[in-house]
Amino acid sequence: NATSIFVSWEVPILNDLNGILVNYSINYSGIEIDTVPRVIYLSNPNLTNQSITLIDLEEYTTYSINVSSYTKVGKGPDAILTHRTNQDVPTDIPTSFSANAISPNIINTTWEPPTAYHLGGVITSYTLTYTGRERHSELKTKILIVLNGSIYITPALTDLQEDTHYLISVRANTSVGAGPWTNLTVHTPEDVPSSSVRNLTTSTEGLNATSIFVNWEVVGKCQS
Repeated sequence: NATSIFVSWEVPILNDLNGILVNYSINYSGIEIDTVPRVIYLSNPNLTNQSITLIDLEEYTTYSINVSSYTKVGKGPDAILTHRTNQDVPTDIPTSFSANAISPNIINTTWEPPTAYHLGGVITSYTLTYTGRERHSELKTKILIVLNGSIYITPALTDLQEDTHYLISVRANTSVGAGPWTNLTVHTPEDVPSSSVRNLTTSTEGLNATSIFVNWEVVGKCQS
């Protein structure tokens, strides 16, 4: 899995043993991130091929692995290699997520990737969803592709309703799958009416010669 590396090796050739093998040491630590170096000792080794599985590692991280053999006199030279763990899903939410209504119909959104320890691999895309709470609008989704570390499509939400609270959510994706959601709510401001009043009528019935009765219907909700 994404947190394990299988390591195998052969014993030194017989002429280079210079004694009886008493143990092996396996030293390993992450290169890109600051991980604490770890050491495992395998005691009483025989002269067959050896192997071990290193566990509890960080996802998608390159590890430096050193294997050494010991006689009772001391330690022999290191055999050194590097290996990267597999990718996994992100284990944390995108950071610094914010949204700002720049007009009654547009909300700009910004965020940063999850922290390095929680990326899980290469972020290939973000999933952005949004829906208006008061008007029970359908849930809309944008898939934002990441190319060379940058989002390919601008994460602006357009064609929104005025004076509406929008629930906006975003999560990061690797090639393995999706990470957890983070969300916030943003209120779009009011705007001028987009249509005239309805059913405008006038009447002079029952009025004097200097009066006109005017009646109409409102176009939407109004302040009480």
